[in-house]
Amino acid sequence: MKKIIHLLAFLSMISFTACEDVVFLPIEGTIEGTVTDNNGAALEGVQITGTFEAPSDGGQPFESNKTTTTLGDGFYRLNGLWDEVKLDVNHPGFQPASTLIKLTNKNNRPTVDFILVGSPTITAVNLNKEVLSAGSPDTLIANIEIQDKFNSITQGYVSNLLLLRPDGTAATILNAQLESQGLEAYLFRAIATSDILPVGVYQVVAEARDPDGNEHRLETGEIAIE
Repeated sequence: MKKIIHLLAFLSMISFTACEDVVFLPIEGTIEGTVTDNNGAALEGVQITGTFEAPSDGGQPFESNKTTTTLGDGFYRLNGLWDEVKLDVNHPGFQPASTLIKLTNKNNRPTVDFILVGSPTITAVNLNKEVLSAGSPDTLIANIEIQDKFNSITQGYVSNLLLLRPDGTAATILNAQLESQGLEAYLFRAIATSDILPVGVYQVVAEARDPDGNEHRLETGEIAIE
């Protein structure tokens, strides 16, 4: 009889415990990461906003938010976040991005990286020659192909061809001229003669900039003037 009474008491205690409200303690944390463009370049000055419900002294959570901007290397950090955080990322000329992050006891400092789309992409740089003669007039022709799937503005694109010295400084900058364009593609052409530079080897770098000021740079090889 005593065993039956003890069993009933035990089952009653379990039932009582199961009926009690389970209290979840709020979790505070930090979210950090980097923001790059669709070409892998770090973006500076991007606005990151985290929206969440913060605990209050009265026990009733209230909506709050924290905002920061990325550094030169694209890095950001938001401190003092709680529980479930909605991250919104905005930068002029780029498509906005957002995500929902839940902080946990085991992961209250997650790393969240973003890739924003919006930069033009140099898809090809074709040089008519890699060696120019310094003794007689010789001409370098560079065709620069650019693609941009993200911009509805089709006018105002700029492209340059840089010839760099071995120390990385610019020996000359050639302004490329727009030759043709399609729905998302642009063809620029830069022309230079061998007499504009002394004999030497130069690194070739192409640049593209869209109407919003977003840029892409691409190293394309070397040319020699002999």
